[in-house]
Parts: sequence; structure tokens; C-alpha cells
Amino acid sequence: TVVVMTSRARHACFPVSGTDLLDSFLSSTCLLKTECASIDELLDGGVWTGEVTELVGSVAVGKTQLCLQLCAQVCCDESATVLYLDTATNFSAERLCHFISKRCLSQVVGKSLADISLSHL
Repeated sequence: TVVVMTSRARHACFPVSGTDLLDSFLSSTCLLKTECASIDELLDGGVWTGEVTELVGSVAVGKTQLCLQLCAQVCCDESATVLYLDTATNFSAERLCHFISKRCLSQVVGKSLADISLSHL
């Protein structure tokens, strides 16, 4: 067990064990399955929420497709928010709407889109 402590600090933290940190992490995150067994296996089970996952690969192998599918999954199934970091400036709201409409009820498509923040890098 590891305990983190500071002494004589102006804003001292409380001692926290590694087990407590792990329990806190596991209760505030979830593992998203990509719906592709071979990709999930490469990612040790899927993509963890609350983390940045970088996908790299050749052109037209499905990186954007996977990202859009995961966005729809988080917004529709997990009712959470998404920060989509677009480094190639090829984000398509139309394609994302397609994924969301296939996964969500039509009434929540607009709400789901409102839960996504887009940032171009």
C-alpha cells in the first residue's frame, strides 16, 4: 500500500492508499467495448472513459469511423459528454448524426449532439 502525504504544506492533502485511488478510478470510469473483438483485444478490453486514447494508422482503415461510433455510444448509452479532438480536421457532424440516430431514440439525437465538444488541434 502506498500512502501519499505532504508535510508543512499550506494545503496539505489527506493520506490516500493505492487501493482507495483504484476504487475511486473504477467507480468513476467505465470500459467501452468497441464492438469489434479484435480491437478490444488489442486495447486490453476496450477504451476507458476519462482517458485520452490516440488512434493511429493508414488512411481509410476506420479510425474516424471508430471514434464516431464511440462518441455515439457514450452519448446514447452512457448519457455522458465527449471531447472529440480532431487532428485531421475531417470531423463530420452528418456522419456522427447517422451513428447517433442508429443508436438513440430520435427524440434524444439533438441532446446527444449537445453533449459533444469538438476541438481542432
